[in-house]
Amino acid sequence: MRIEEINIQRYGPLSGVGWEIDDGIQAIYGPNESGKTLAVEALMKMLVGSERYLPDDANRVKEKPEGFIMVRTDDGKKKVNYDNPLCEQIDIDPDDLLKTLVVRNTDLQIDDEDKFYERVSDKLSGLWTEGVRRIEGKLREIGRLTKTLRLKDNAPMNYPKTQLNDAKKLKGDIEDYIGRAEEEGIKSIESKRLSAESEKVDLKREQRVLKIGRLEECLSEAKGAMTELSELPSSEDVSGLREELGRIGGITGDSKSIERNIELYKIFTIGSVIGSLISLIAFLFIGNISLIILGVFLISSFFSGILYQKENSKLSDSAQDIERTIRFVQRKGVELEGRNQTEKLENLPGTLDGIDNKRNDFERKIDQNLGILKDEFEISEKIDRLESIDKAEKILGEKKAELELSEEIQYDKERLKEIEKRLEEIEGNLDEWNEALSKHEKALDGFSTRANELDFNYFAGEKIDLEINNLESLEMLVEELSRFVDEIEDVRDCSKCAVEIFRNIESEEERKISELFGEDSETTRIFEEITGGRYEKVGYDQDKGEIYVENESEEVFYPSIELSGSRGTVDQLYLSIRMALAQEVLETGSFFLLDDALVFSDNSRTERQHEILNSFSEMGWQVIYFTSNEDIADSLGDLTGNQYIKLGERL
Repeated sequence: MRIEEINIQRYGPLSGVGWEIDDGIQAIYGPNESGKTLAVEALMKMLVGSERYLPDDANRVKEKPEGFIMVRTDDGKKKVNYDNPLCEQIDIDPDDLLKTLVVRNTDLQIDDEDKFYERVSDKLSGLWTEGVRRIEGKLREIGRLTKTLRLKDNAPMNYPKTQLNDAKKLKGDIEDYIGRAEEEGIKSIESKRLSAESEKVDLKREQRVLKIGRLEECLSEAKGAMTELSELPSSEDVSGLREELGRIGGITGDSKSIERNIELYKIFTIGSVIGSLISLIAFLFIGNISLIILGVFLISSFFSGILYQKENSKLSDSAQDIERTIRFVQRKGVELEGRNQTEKLENLPGTLDGIDNKRNDFERKIDQNLGILKDEFEISEKIDRLESIDKAEKILGEKKAELELSEEIQYDKERLKEIEKRLEEIEGNLDEWNEALSKHEKALDGFSTRANELDFNYFAGEKIDLEINNLESLEMLVEELSRFVDEIEDVRDCSKCAVEIFRNIESEEERKISELFGEDSETTRIFEEITGGRYEKVGYDQDKGEIYVENESEEVFYPSIELSGSRGTVDQLYLSIRMALAQEVLETGSFFLLDDALVFSDNSRTERQHEILNSFSEMGWQVIYFTSNEDIADSLGDLTGNQYIKLGERL
């Protein structure tokens, strides 16, 4: 790759500049204030197409240059300008291009050389040192690893080492305990207790259902008794009937006496009539004596008839009183029994006694059933019966809803007794088993506490949701602990393995960087030749990120320290580095742009540097050398046979 032509139409005050460039070494001479520096800046901007890659002092004109550079490559000629820069056409990093191929302002040192060397090494090895290190750091963060690839144990990482050790210890302790517990028969007792507790739960539910059935029965009986009670005559009505019965009680007795008198008078009257008839017949046949007897019978018949009529009238009045009383009783809702009215009235006291007995029975049944409901549901004794029934009915409905019961429950008294007996047996067994398992449960609590101290959410991705209450749950905890340990160790081991891989890659990268330098490197060869063999090695200190050189006595010198007073030697060193790097980066011959790069060398060194540049050009490299020293321009022209170009000359 060669520059054949440079054309700068306008760049700040610089305008109308154009040259054809020879192969080999082409010197371009321009005295101070001739525009040499602006020409170099314009070329740099056209090479990379941007100002941001240029040093601050290489961007004096805040505009893009107008013009072009004609570059010859293996693929043909390329016209390079600011909008179509060389770095894009040959696919090279702009910063690498400038730092490798351009040296300006007499300073051959490379800015940020440690990063630059790594980037050059990246190109040679196909790797990315900075990226590798970032990935390695991220992997160590993921694996919670120290730089020595051991688990960290700090607060920001939630103490992974401690958590891992605690989990392993807990897992081992639980496994040992499970083995001992099985030998002691703990598992069998746990199984019996678990079965009993399950049966207890079922029986308790059935007990509740049957009790609700019993309470429903009490409620039904109370409501039925209240309905029956409401259909009976009131106690006030019964008291009134008893008073009425007392009032007409003598009437029934008089009626019987009157009926007896009526019957007697009836018989006496009939007898008197018969006697009168007999006396009349006797008078007709016997005479005066029969007439006297006849008179007696007639008088007797008369008075008997009067008495009969009188008693019959009394009987009619008494019957009317009895009829009125019976109608009054029936209006009160009392059913009377008897063949006749008098007998019905005579049976009334017994009927009223029966009503009172029924009322007492209903009252007792209501009080008994409501008492059970009030005690069960804690209903106040101050509220009345109807309100108590309503409240009990509401509470019963809620309790049925809790148990998801919709149909009426059939109360079985015998089954309830069986359940209560069985529950008593279960409670006795549970007391015995709980006592036997008390020490076991303390151990379970201890394991549970230790498990809760482990951050499952952070290290395993989710919280542990496990109640430790038996050996089976303890075995499940062992599985969770295994998962917890595996999560930490797998992430650690995978990250460690990946970090080691990337460290090997980084080591390979370091090896590649060392190949740029080292005893047998091209950099050492060039530098040794330039310095006349005074230095035999150019190396790179990976830890310091700095170049060093060794002399034939194996003494080590750093440019920033021991060589800081010898600017010429430092320039020679960096010229050697740039030449070697240019060969490594571009692999084939290209151009090399220098701007007064060797002004701090003495005459003998300058001659050797010029010879190095010449040998460099003979290897296929083009050197374009801008200088404000006309002697250097002459020297380079004499060395190569190319006439130097004076700034201001045109094509």
